Amino acid sequence: MIRSGNVLCFVLLACCLFAAVAHGQDRVFSIEDFIQYRDMVPFERADISPDGALVSYAVFAEKRAQNGEDYLDSGVRSPLGGAAVYVLDLKSKAAARISAKGANAFGARWSPDSQRLAFFTDEGGFLQLAIWDRKTAKAQIIQDVHVRQDMLSDAPYWSQTGSIFVRAYSPGETWRMAKLEPQESASEHTVVSVKTHLRSELGGKPEPTDVSGLMRSLDGETDVVEVRPDSGAVRRVCRGHALLRFQPSPDGKSLSVLANLRLRSIGHFETQTDLYVVPLGDSIVTLSSENILVPNINAPRDGFVSSWSPDSRRIAFMNATVSPEIGEMTILDLQTKQVRSATAGFVIPDAAKWADYQGISAESSSRSTDTRFSVLDEPQWSADGRFLYIVGKGNVWAVSANSPKQEITNLTADVTQPVLHLLRPLGKTQGFLLAATPRELVRVPFVGGKPEAKARGAPGILDPVPGQDCGMVV
Repeated sequence: MIRSGNVLCFVLLACCLFAAVAHGQDRVFSIEDFIQYRDMVPFERADISPDGALVSYAVFAEKRAQNGEDYLDSGVRSPLGGAAVYVLDLKSKAAARISAKGANAFGARWSPDSQRLAFFTDEGGFLQLAIWDRKTAKAQIIQDVHVRQDMLSDAPYWSQTGSIFVRAYSPGETWRMAKLEPQESASEHTVVSVKTHLRSELGGKPEPTDVSGLMRSLDGETDVVEVRPDSGAVRRVCRGHALLRFQPSPDGKSLSVLANLRLRSIGHFETQTDLYVVPLGDSIVTLSSENILVPNINAPRDGFVSSWSPDSRRIAFMNATVSPEIGEMTILDLQTKQVRSATAGFVIPDAAKWADYQGISAESSSRSTDTRFSVLDEPQWSADGRFLYIVGKGNVWAVSANSPKQEITNLTADVTQPVLHLLRPLGKTQGFLLAATPRELVRVPFVGGKPEAKARGAPGILDPVPGQDCGMVV
């Protein structure tokens, strides 16, 4: 029986291979292919090279190490123990393991020119960055970076200029120092009685309490490190606390960073973060309250995404003003330092296809009064920077990024299945988006034209999980 986690990873790999079909390849992924790939690694996504020739993915190829802790001795999150990285040639159907035997490896991502594959490995005894060269079929390990893995979906991030950015421990720090709680001093007593008082009982305002350990994985300071594959040069770009996400600008001059993740309400797991823009200079930048660009952004811990405009002058993100999962499209103009909502007050109507998918009545649903857009998809820019595209209530919407007037257009009103997810493009877009419904992938034209289904699968097989999308080539 196929486990649900494996089904998710099959979905991700299938999406990548279906995307290759849209790019002109003649190969379609099948259930038989999935079975031969053993156990797919949960929370990992397959990644297709921008030239559409190769797909990288992770499977459990080693005996899974279990120590009963959240982390293995090397600093790898325990659920990824035994993972290995493979590369599949879509034309020859040949698959090869590129990570070392006996090591845990995951998070593979292709370079923009399709010639290198970056991934994480603990081959050297602790988690490091490895870069596999397609021409030589050999991997080089970057020795000066001690990679920090906070979340299961962590992976290297390539810039369009060919650098790799990773999260790392500060020099001299190890995962043990950051993750393991200090041992309490010995005591002769084995039973302790403690009486506590809530601040509200004492007339004060209670503080949000992280009773589930939600923030524990992000405790301490984190460095963002840039690696140049050609020279192997390493430089530390910035250092901050509770770092959530980062993304280099298209022109390679800046890095957007979301840090200071914290709970924002009592009794719930709703979180806030602050946005920084760090220049990629020669010295490391310390993130502090003094250089915050946009404070108090409401965002879910596992799903927050932002997106640079093609000209590197604006950043778009979804501010979860309504609930942890839905919110408004927000745009930061880096020249004027102004922040504005492009969708404030816009209410998405309940389409019948969305109501049916949710199992609710379109007439009686109260969601139409408060639902805006999903915060779990990366806003995608048009090549000219005029529009942003996002999913909301089963449709893809085009939002004007320039006009002060609210201009929002439904691009998939004629698609019978609800759109659940936009696939993140790896190459240059050429006039269309690729979206996933529960049963198919749909090519959605930017301007005009009719959406076109590109591939079909078993019911539910393409139902994606937010934040775990696959790459695509368009």
